[in-house]
Amino acid sequence: MMSRFYTKVIILCIPFIVALGLYFYFDPFMVLRTYPRYDQSDVFINENLIGWKIYQKYKKIKHFNSFIMGNSCTQAFKCKEWEKYLKPGSHAMRFFDNQETIGGFYKKLLALDKDNTDIKNILLVMDWDSFSRATSYPGNLHIMPPEADPDQNRIIYQLKHIQTFFYPDFIFPFMIHKWNPNYCKRGVVHNFKCIRDSVNNDAINPNDKLIASEGEMYWRKQKKMFETRKEYIVPPVINKDVTDELKKIQSICLRHHTQFNIVIGPNFKLKKINPIDLNILRTYFGTFSVHDFSGLNNMTRDYHNYYDKSHYRPNIGNEIMKAIYRQNQN
Repeated sequence: MMSRFYTKVIILCIPFIVALGLYFYFDPFMVLRTYPRYDQSDVFINENLIGWKIYQKYKKIKHFNSFIMGNSCTQAFKCKEWEKYLKPGSHAMRFFDNQETIGGFYKKLLALDKDNTDIKNILLVMDWDSFSRATSYPGNLHIMPPEADPDQNRIIYQLKHIQTFFYPDFIFPFMIHKWNPNYCKRGVVHNFKCIRDSVNNDAINPNDKLIASEGEMYWRKQKKMFETRKEYIVPPVINKDVTDELKKIQSICLRHHTQFNIVIGPNFKLKKINPIDLNILRTYFGTFSVHDFSGLNNMTRDYHNYYDKSHYRPNIGNEIMKAIYRQNQN
């Protein structure tokens, strides 16, 4: 009887053992081993980890002291373009997180501060709802790596990645992709190859190639996405927990004499930040450091400026930087 019991236990454990072996073999999230490059992955992985690894690898070579931070809309801002507006000796990299929150930004800023980084410039690219949370979003894609966050338990950090790998919604698309590299699933696996610069973490958006080859057809295929909209002022979202984070951010920036600019981006959905939240941000960081491009304006009127409803293209990033630094010089 006991032998049958142990046999059944072993049989039940086989799928788990196989899955665990696959996880250690492929290391899909790039958290088990150190890699020479982090710009090539067929899995959507933790941007906090990638940004920190790139920063650590090149900080003594490139002397990074200027950071494009915020959410996925940072892809519209290129480091070399930004450096044109900064003082000589400014060296930029992008250090962001998808769905960034003010709490997630503070953790990255604190990690740079504790690493004795000279934080000369920050361009913080957010949406109105980025200021609604004082903590990062949960899950393995948003947690800071333990080497950047002393509060992060290394074992729990690894267990979260293993747990994500075991989810059927991940492991099955992942293994199908390994069998057929052309297979993709949104948010899990892709076949874009290189989607970032290996040194400064600038975004390389594969949709740019599609737009170049398809032209107007790119937007026609997404006609419903780019239908006419109306501007909508959202309710205020900044609460006391968020203002506590803003105070901590303000303190670090003052200590480093950081030139700090916040961009509330021109989201195509035309959701405009509430004036109450805008005034709170300007109270902490100054009227000329908080730049609101949300709602209806020349940028949001033209769908050609967008990849989709949430992400605008580099021509808009360049236009925003011109507007920011022209304003700051006046």
